[in-house]
Amino acid sequence: MNFLGRVELMRHQYSKAVSWLEQAVAVAARTGQTFVEGYARKDLALALTRLGKLGIAQAEIQRAEEIFGVMKFDEGLAHVERVKGIWLRLSDRWNESRGHLQSARLHFHDSGELAEEALTRLEIARTMEKLGEVPFVILQEYREALRLAELSQRAGIVHEIENSLREHDSYEYQTIMFRRVRGRETPSATYSLTDAERSSSTVLYLDLIGSTAYADEVDPMIMLLALNQMMKEFLAILHRFEGLVSGFRGDGFLAIFREQDHALRAVRCGLKLATTVTKINGPRMLLELPEFEIRIGIESGQMTLGNMGSYEKMDYTAIGTPANRGARIQSSANAGIPRVGPGAHDLVRAHFDFTDESPIAVDMKGLGIVNTWDVIREKP
Repeated sequence: MNFLGRVELMRHQYSKAVSWLEQAVAVAARTGQTFVEGYARKDLALALTRLGKLGIAQAEIQRAEEIFGVMKFDEGLAHVERVKGIWLRLSDRWNESRGHLQSARLHFHDSGELAEEALTRLEIARTMEKLGEVPFVILQEYREALRLAELSQRAGIVHEIENSLREHDSYEYQTIMFRRVRGRETPSATYSLTDAERSSSTVLYLDLIGSTAYADEVDPMIMLLALNQMMKEFLAILHRFEGLVSGFRGDGFLAIFREQDHALRAVRCGLKLATTVTKINGPRMLLELPEFEIRIGIESGQMTLGNMGSYEKMDYTAIGTPANRGARIQSSANAGIPRVGPGAHDLVRAHFDFTDESPIAVDMKGLGIVNTWDVIREKP
């Protein structure tokens, strides 16, 4: 009964959409807004298709295609191709459906429209299921659709793809949810609360300055949108330098760098994070929005790496004096300039230039006076 209730709710929403879109088509046609009329008819055709009114939907598809064809508007035609592909699938013309959907996908791929390509790949996967394709091949299509949706940061599209993936392969869905919570770069042995390793590693702490006041001043949705967009940029940089996010801490995070050249990669990453914030602030300055500032602290040394927490919630993290120093170094750092501790400095000093004021003595409660260095640039 719950499933039936969901279907009826969806039908009600599509019925409301049809009513609104019919009015939009009428207004656009009457006022000569051909471009708007084309999109309205395309969306009307999709809503009618979802409702199973395939005959009426076909007429709207044809009209939208005529409008965009006269305009020679490839973007609009690609959207119509996707709707036509969905219409053909629901008409049990599966091979034709895949052909039109692939045509739309190629356009969105070539034009770099991640969200639209993700939606189109979702429809291709659904059509492949009807065709009885090999499950693994269908799964690959779902994975790529989800990857593109995540890159686009479009929550609604991510949710829709996840729901279809769960129906296709519940194990794969659960695996993706698990890796999202734990972090995709976390070592595979993620189940133990006793297995650990002690190794020379580097920690990088990042904190956003003034975020509390910013959060109090703006709409929560705007706040999260801005922060998560910035974190998306940061995570791409961390991935490039093979850093693993241990966990997000309010408005910042702890990242761990392991194995060969861990300190060198961490400091390079810190410099890149600092320049990225400057780029992010460019448009914000033009729009007279508050600019972001970050503090970065980096330290290296022998640390224990493993899972912390319980089987209800655990994080892969670093424990030890260098990790504690890294957090204190971050708290003392100047905005936009990565600050490294003595452990990291010993490993990278031949590769970077530091400020004239360095070393800077920092009084760390419980750890004594510790020398730190502010990094300016990597040496040629």
